Amino acid sequence: MLDPFISAYVTLTGTSNKAWSIWCDIIGKTAEKYSAVRWGSFVRIVLEFATNANHIASYIRKLCAAGIGEATVTTMYGIVTNNMNRLAAQLAVYIDITQITRLITIFEGDRLESLVVFDKVEALRTLGRTFGQPNTTPNLDAVIRSHINIRTGTGFTKVFAGHGRADGVVTGTAMVASTLYPGTTARSFTVFYAIDGTSEDLEIDELRPLLKIDNNANRTDAINDVLPAFKYLEERITGSCNNNMSFVKSYSMYKALRLFHPSRAVELNYTPAHLDILLADVPAMSQGDSSGAAALLSCCCCCTAVC
Repeated sequence: MLDPFISAYVTLTGTSNKAWSIWCDIIGKTAEKYSAVRWGSFVRIVLEFATNANHIASYIRKLCAAGIGEATVTTMYGIVTNNMNRLAAQLAVYIDITQITRLITIFEGDRLESLVVFDKVEALRTLGRTFGQPNTTPNLDAVIRSHINIRTGTGFTKVFAGHGRADGVVTGTAMVASTLYPGTTARSFTVFYAIDGTSEDLEIDELRPLLKIDNNANRTDAINDVLPAFKYLEERITGSCNNNMSFVKSYSMYKALRLFHPSRAVELNYTPAHLDILLADVPAMSQGDSSGAAALLSCCCCCTAVC
């Protein structure tokens, strides 16, 4: 959903300054404009919609009222009307992988970025190996939970200090005087824990963060849209790709370049034997700029289904 939506927006604002101005007015700042020669402009447009997703429906309504861009607005309207939850999930997961886009910006610098390439890419690889597991997609998970209609039978999991996790289920609902926000009323849910047969009441703001989402289709699809980027990164770094695409030699060089980072070199505490092994596979230390890493991560972005 994200690609056709953003493509329609780019086409629309490329031909209608009024359509762009309406979006600027809604978000309260100068909106990003697409540039074919600045790869980052696409990313910034996506992130702009991700952080203003609650205004998308209003934007479409204003475009329709103004009679702007019939074909493109029709496309955007259809997505928002029929697949807004899917679009919101794709936008949210994009925020969760901004580590990739931030690193590209860093590596395109002209200072000593090459000294930190290895450690930062290793951190990115760690994220890739666990992506989709608990606490790795906080923005996506929050959006998915916000779309769940809580009712009798809705499941959740709560952690009890000293006792571990317990699965629960909603058995009833009522409007009550809020204990979280004194002086207001709130929707409250009676929940039941089968593990010990106990019940308690939870206000909606207490319950929603606990809702089960592991099997949510929109969450699964959004994560699967991103995983090809991490797969591509691993294939290039480990050499399990075409020889002309292998990043193994360059990555070995970036690993060795950490020796020239004063504080990092002390932490690594390499022995002469370690250094011999490390430097043996580095034919040209003088070529240690970070542009190659930036290009690699740019290709990773292109591998996501949301781009």
